[in-house]
Amino acid sequence: MAAELARAPAGPLILVSRSGVLANLARVRSALPSVSVHYAVKACNHPQVLSALAQADCGFELASAGEWPALAALDIDPARAMVGNPVRSAMQTAALYAAGVRCFAIDSLQQLDRDRVAAPDARLLVRVAVPPGCLADADVAAWPMGDTFGASPDTVAQICHKARATGQVLAGVSFHVGSQCTDMAAWQRGLNAAVSALATLRAEGHAADVLSLGGGFPAEIGAAPSIEAIGESLRPALAALPVGTRLLAEPGRCLIANAGVLLTRVLAVREHRGARWLHLDCGVHNGLIESSRGVPYALRALRGSGTRVAWQVAGPSCDGADRLPGEWLLPAAIVEGDWLAVDGAAAYAQSRASGFNGFALPETRVVN
Repeated sequence: MAAELARAPAGPLILVSRSGVLANLARVRSALPSVSVHYAVKACNHPQVLSALAQADCGFELASAGEWPALAALDIDPARAMVGNPVRSAMQTAALYAAGVRCFAIDSLQQLDRDRVAAPDARLLVRVAVPPGCLADADVAAWPMGDTFGASPDTVAQICHKARATGQVLAGVSFHVGSQCTDMAAWQRGLNAAVSALATLRAEGHAADVLSLGGGFPAEIGAAPSIEAIGESLRPALAALPVGTRLLAEPGRCLIANAGVLLTRVLAVREHRGARWLHLDCGVHNGLIESSRGVPYALRALRGSGTRVAWQVAGPSCDGADRLPGEWLLPAAIVEGDWLAVDGAAAYAQSRASGFNGFALPETRVVN
């Protein structure tokens, strides 16, 4: 790490370990041995990350046509890509279809109509809603999906009937429990809904044989369960699926977040209204937005030990929202220019960052 800091950019730096990404991929495959992994490109689209995963025979999940060029630049076969976003303009779908992508998620009759024109012989996955558990989605996922995406059982039946009439191919079903989901039971609820939808498709005459477990698999930070625990909880239900069911998953964060680290400099130290404040060159707007949704990053100083005290931590922008929630116990002797490491932030920090107020975006480097 010292060598990378010696040639650090003007702003934040994200280091991602190639071997760490591949180790996480191996863990997912071991935990879900019958599942074909399709990496969610939105988590980190660095060419060396994508290349390493491609060489490991990983598939890819896209959310838009704008994500395809990163794969095309590496000459990745479009047959290895799927689109998990169930709501797209006809233009987006047509661009992906022209590139050779043939597998798309849908969750409405309107999307079925758009895809009939834009991707006439595509293999469609009906994305189903995950039934709520005892807790609200917001309590168990950093970025909930339930209010926005996923077809109800009635809508699934309508999609099946209309697709049969229009000759469109319903290849199977998918679901998504929400990003950084910490409730293992959510996958079981989603799987139950998907199995029911799969039966509906088949009863309508569709030769549906694909079931995607979606994404949301968490990084092991805070109280999040491990991928091994999630896989073990699903093992009996997966074993009971109809013979010939092909399983997919669309992980992003759990492959990247803990395979790297975000490094940020202390720009200013001050006392303000009786509290100690650190202002960093990376904040909510230019890399750490997920802290605002409760993703429990770990923050540590690279220099100094000694007495630890409570700090308020803010980013560089002139904006009251640019502040990490809560208090952070860090060495009292931190000074301007010191480096802090943010563990668990390697995923999404680059892709979600903005140049608000003109501050530098993180630079991502892949090591070993």
